[in-house]
Amino acid sequence: ARLDADVLSHQPGVVVLWGVINDFFRAPDRDLAAASARAKLHYRDMIDRARAAGSAVVLATEVTIRAPESWTARAATVAGRMLGRTSYQDTINAAVRDFNDWARATATAEGLTVLDLERITAAPDGIRRRSFAEADGSHLTEAAYAAVTRYAGPVLDRQFAARP
Repeated sequence: ARLDADVLSHQPGVVVLWGVINDFFRAPDRDLAAASARAKLHYRDMIDRARAAGSAVVLATEVTIRAPESWTARAATVAGRMLGRTSYQDTINAAVRDFNDWARATATAEGLTVLDLERITAAPDGIRRRSFAEADGSHLTEAAYAAVTRYAGPVLDRQFAARP
C-alpha cells in the first residue's frame, strides 16, 4: 500500500522487495495458503508498478524461522514430534519455502535479480542458523545482518554497478 508514496515517489533506480514473513505470522485463521496467494499477488503488483516507474526489481527470498530458545519450546517441539504433529515453525517454514520457490521462478522467468537470503542464512538442515536467530527464533541477529550484507553487497554491485 505504501510503495508509491514511500518508494516510487523517490524515483529509485532499483527496488528490493523483501518481507513476507508477517503475512504468514498474521494469516487470518492460520490460512497460510490464502496468505501466500495474497503475498504473491501483492508482489506481482509491486513488480509491475516498480517496472512501470522505471525501477529495476530485485526479489529477496524470505528467511526461515527457528523455535524459540527456551526449555518449554524445546519440550513442546519434542512432544509434538512424538505425537506426529507439525510444529508451528515447520508450518511457517513450509509457507516460506513455497513463497521463495515462487519468487525464484518469477525472477528467472522475468530476468529479475534474486537475493537468496534463505540460503545465506540457513544451516545445512535448511533451517535458519542458530547464530542468525534471536532467542525468539524469528528476528535476525547482528551476525545475520552482517552475513546478508556481505552477500548482498557484491551481488547488487555486480548487477547494478553501471546504473545511475
